[in-house]
Amino acid sequence: MNCTLSAISCAHNIIFVLFDINDFIINFKIYLLRKLLLLFTLATLFTSCDNDPAVDLSSIDGNWELVSAKRNGNLTNTLDKSFFNFADGTFTHNINGDTVQTKYSIDGNEILLEDELLKKFKVKSNIKDTLNLETKIGGMKFEFEMKRKNE
Repeated sequence: MNCTLSAISCAHNIIFVLFDINDFIINFKIYLLRKLLLLFTLATLFTSCDNDPAVDLSSIDGNWELVSAKRNGNLTNTLDKSFFNFADGTFTHNINGDTVQTKYSIDGNEILLEDELLKKFKVKSNIKDTLNLETKIGGMKFEFEMKRKNE
């Protein structure tokens, strides 16, 4: 009878161990799913934060004077007296000293140019009579704050 009781006790212990392992596996799967959901949520949040808010470019046409310019984050005065003019799909500027005209189009928050020096502007903001633009010229980052010129 001792053999029978110990065999039953042994089987009983094995069953409890199997249930404990099964519970552990289920809990571990739930833990992993929660972590994956958290990672997915964070990844979605961070990638959606890269998108710039829409900028209204319907009122971009007109003459704009340079208020300030930054080259690689530092104020520069080499572009003083620069101007931009947007009119009927034509962009006129004097950034390199000479007055240049080229065609432009708008794609979201970007102004795409058919110019050898300037390829595009990223519009950071267009509020009332202030236009903030960002571009690269010769591998350097330029930021322009432009003010609408009243004629």
